[in-house]
Amino acid sequence: MKTSVEWLSEYVPLPASVQELTDALTMAGLEVEGVSEVNRVPEQVIVGEILSRRAHPNADKLNVCEVDTGPHGQRQIVCGADNCDAGKHVPVALPGVRLPAGTEVKTAQLRGETSEGMMCSERELALSDDCSGLMELCSDSEPGTALQEVLGKPDTVIDWEVTPNRPDWLSH
Repeated sequence: MKTSVEWLSEYVPLPASVQELTDALTMAGLEVEGVSEVNRVPEQVIVGEILSRRAHPNADKLNVCEVDTGPHGQRQIVCGADNCDAGKHVPVALPGVRLPAGTEVKTAQLRGETSEGMMCSERELALSDDCSGLMELCSDSEPGTALQEVLGKPDTVIDWEVTPNRPDWLSH
């Protein structure tokens, strides 16, 4: 059984930390199978608006995009996704950020073109398993805004093993 800590906090006062909560409920007869963070992205991942897209001159499957990142300026980003069309708002990882999967984003030369960041899919941000293309955001999200602000408050989900002697816990 999975429980959102954010949802639970709407109904009852909770201890200061998730660890204290899991310890207390373990003492009440539940077994913790796992704790996971959801909807949490690094603060250096921001909203970007793709201004233009052109084919990479030295690679068949890559595109060179000009991206508006608000106060972070206009950036050139090399991208392999099919849906990097002008006018779309997408997550942009700025150089120096480490993504949830461990990838560190750097300014790089990709076949002779400079890439100053990385436009991201949901999978690269560990938000879902979807890696079919860039994550598309609503068009009213302002370039330069932190993606976390657009997604809303992050949450923690606790996965419980309901033991046979406590079927009342299944009422969640």
